[in-house]
Amino acid sequence: MASTETIVDQDSWSLHVLPALRVLLDAERADKDGMSVSGEFWTALGGSDSVRAQRLIVAMKDDGLINAKLTTTGSGNVSGFAEGLTAEGRRRIGDWPSPESVLPRLAELLESAVQNEDSQERKEPLRALLGALGQVTTGGLGNVVGTLIGQAAGVT
Repeated sequence: MASTETIVDQDSWSLHVLPALRVLLDAERADKDGMSVSGEFWTALGGSDSVRAQRLIVAMKDDGLINAKLTTTGSGNVSGFAEGLTAEGRRRIGDWPSPESVLPRLAELLESAVQNEDSQERKEPLRALLGALGQVTTGGLGNVVGTLIGQAAGVT
């Protein structure tokens, strides 16, 4: 089992793997449910060299950078569906922390704050926020957190 580091050098990481991860991140942010390992994703991996692109897709999955359902045919061709980036994939391209890791922790903290608050008047807004958080998708969480940070910093 090869890793992306053994398949590519630093230039190829920048030219192929990094853009492919960003394409997948953009698809997630557009609320797409993943993408075929062909098309734009394939092109970002250097689809003109199909053997290398297929090896990179498998290596990205094996390295824990992407969640993917891949099938290898008897002739060695890879097809399938890239479902999204893993937390490690997000970290490697600088999109950290992942919404998947923030959402449960934020809900935990809000729930704890509600339980520990004595004032009914102060509990209600916390409960409302906790309820609203339950309606937010992980893709939308990045926008929510970004807006809140911007407001706190006086930017928005």
